[in-house]
Parts: sequence; C-alpha cells; structure tokens
Amino acid sequence: GTPLDDAEREGQEHVAAYLLSRGAPHSGVSRLQRQSRSSLNDVPEEAEDVEELDDVDVQVRVTEAWLAALRERKYVEKFDADAEDDLSDAAMPLCRPGAAIADSVEFDVDSWEYDVIALHERTQGHSLAVVGARLLQRHALIERCSLDPKVVGGFFAAVEANYGGNPYHNSQHAADVSVGVHLFLTEHGLMETRFSDPVACLAVILAGVVHDFAHPGTTNPHEVKAATRRHAAFGDSGVLEKFHVRAAFALMRDPKLNILAQLDHAGYARARRTMVKAILATDLGRHMAYVERLNEMALLEGSRSHSNRVNSSKEQLWTSPLLDPEKCGR
Repeated sequence: GTPLDDAEREGQEHVAAYLLSRGAPHSGVSRLQRQSRSSLNDVPEEAEDVEELDDVDVQVRVTEAWLAALRERKYVEKFDADAEDDLSDAAMPLCRPGAAIADSVEFDVDSWEYDVIALHERTQGHSLAVVGARLLQRHALIERCSLDPKVVGGFFAAVEANYGGNPYHNSQHAADVSVGVHLFLTEHGLMETRFSDPVACLAVILAGVVHDFAHPGTTNPHEVKAATRRHAAFGDSGVLEKFHVRAAFALMRDPKLNILAQLDHAGYARARRTMVKAILATDLGRHMAYVERLNEMALLEGSRSHSNRVNSSKEQLWTSPLLDPEKCGR
C-alpha cells in the first residue's frame, strides 16, 4: 500500500490527515476521507492556498512525512519513563521533601503580561508551586481526573524544592514555561480539540512543570564528552531530556508524591506517553526539525482554518502564532 494506507493501518490519524492534505495517493477510499466528506462539507476539497504538486513530488514528500512520524514514534516509545535499572538509578538526584503552600495565591495565568519573577519574590520562592496549582485549578483537573489534593500539593512542593538552583534552568523557568504552554494551547483552541481529554490536558501541563527537572546546568554535548553518569544511563541522544523524564517519574515512586496515582492503567499510560513525547521534544538538537514541521503545518492548515473562520481568504492575512517573536521569546 501507499504511505497513506500505512498511516491509517497504524492508527496514525494525524499523519493520515497531513498526507491527505498534501494530495497523497490512496489505494481506496479511507475512513478519514469518508468522515471528512460527511462532516466537513463546508471545507473545499482543494484549497487555493495549497500548491499544486506533481505525482513525483507528492510521493517524495508524503514518504518523508511518514518516515519522520515513524521515527518520532519509535524514539518516544522505546524510552521507558519509569524504568528502574542500576545505571539510571545511579544518575538520579537525591530529593528532599518540599513544604506545601498553605495559603492560596492569586495569579493571572490567562494573560501574556504575567510576571513569574515578581511572583517568585512575592511568594518567597514558590512560583512553581503556585503556578502548578493554579493551572490545575484553571482547567478543573483535580475534579476531572479525581486527583488527591494533598498529593497534588506535595508533588508541586517536591518538584520545586528539587528543581535545582542554577541561574536559568530553575523552578522560575519551569513556572514561566508552564504558563506559556497553557496560553499557547488555550489561545489557539487546542485545549478544546487536541487536549480536551482531561488526562491529556493534565499530562501536557505536568510536562511543562517538570521539563527541566533537576537540571545539572550542563548541555547534552558536555554530558557526552565528559562521559557523565547520565550519559552512561541514557546514551548519546537527548541525554538531559531523558534524565528530566526519568527523574520526575522517580520522584513519583513515592506514593505521597504520585500525582498520577488516581488514574487507571490506560489513563496513566496515556499521561506518561504524552509527558515523554513533550519533554523529549525540548531537545535543542531537534529544534530546527520541529520548527520546519510547525511552519509547514501553520502555513497549510492555519491559513486554511483562518480563511474558513473569517470567510475571507483574500482580505485578511493570517500569521502563525508560532512566529510571534514576543511570545516565542519568552
């Protein structure tokens, strides 16, 4: 079969949708095509803003897209977030308990004018604990995921207490990134679509919280060249990102800190997979590949969606939010 057939057979609907949008050849009428014809009649089959591709160009580009998606899936799935082995255990930091904040602190997470540094000073160093709790409250995740409030407070306090004190990759940075993740997803409708599942929403917020957990203040090339314990445990690729994932899940081995404990087996597996994928994607060595993919997705899908919403493909120019320097610069 074609790459499109393979994508649908593997259940990769987002890949199939991308390939269809690029005019990928198909051996038959797919379920996705049938659904799009029945439920998306308002979307033209051929958008004017999509370039015309000849058969050879289509085959090359859809195959590249499929292979990239396949590599990404294998890269994520072969890494066991909460495995226990001698090498990785030796690389784990020694964690100390944190003190949960007794009083609720107001903080506006729905404005790009937020100031994490001021919050950190106002709360005597507890910006991450405040932001984590506020984001869960904002999306009603304690109720929707049946989380234990005491465990939630203990988790955020422990993460904050053990984030590390290096000048940049610290708990303030984690709080800043977590609010940024929330704003990108809510402002552009992704919380109502891709992350409408409360487990997915919880997982992507937690990924922002722990994405640099226990950061040693080094870089991946340094870890490899210095042959550190982390390099011995996690190999040449994404050393620190794998370390952050494993350290966060090692922290959650303590039942008093396991914020995911109330999820059923399937929910836990979904949350873990989402967190792993999001955190591994923060590896700067893979940054440009993600930027290229995001730009292409934005130009194709974002422009089409915008034109459908405003009913004008000519009068209003759409600009990807991913290209906004004021937001990305944070």
